[in-house]
Amino acid sequence: MLFDRNIIITGKHSAYMDLLKDNNFFSRHLDVYINAAIIGFQYNRKSSSDKSEEYKDKRTQIHTEQLVRESSILEFIYRLIMLLDSQKEINLEDRINRAFRDDSLSDVSEKHAENMKIFNHYVLGGIEILYEKIIEKGVTEQDFMKNAYEFIKEQNLSFTNKSADEILYELK
Repeated sequence: MLFDRNIIITGKHSAYMDLLKDNNFFSRHLDVYINAAIIGFQYNRKSSSDKSEEYKDKRTQIHTEQLVRESSILEFIYRLIMLLDSQKEINLEDRINRAFRDDSLSDVSEKHAENMKIFNHYVLGGIEILYEKIIEKGVTEQDFMKNAYEFIKEQNLSFTNKSADEILYELK
């Protein structure tokens, strides 16, 4: 199983996760983690663990029980990112191995660990994007809601030619 250990997020990324959860954009830290993986990949943004003094005591833990309950969605996203991530200029066959074989063979645990690092770098990048787009430029709850709406609108435009406003208008 891919996600069979607690996940620990530290530093500023932990603080950002707390802000996103505490302002009711996500119900659980796990929801931030899941969405951040997709957003980090979509924006091609990777980040490393924060080791700054300012956030040295910040730590968020996502427990194994939660990960196991959501393992199907987590594994789907992981495999998709492993297939689509070609930043190391690896060929398609190697990407297929990375997505479907590296985690299932006992003798490739080092490869799997490297793949999880790639995945988690996208997660951390996605956490930064969510924070920057929703929380960073806001002061009030209304600001956060407006920022979230604009972010969702931006996401929608990347997938369709219609704006979120046009789609909402059509629903009337």
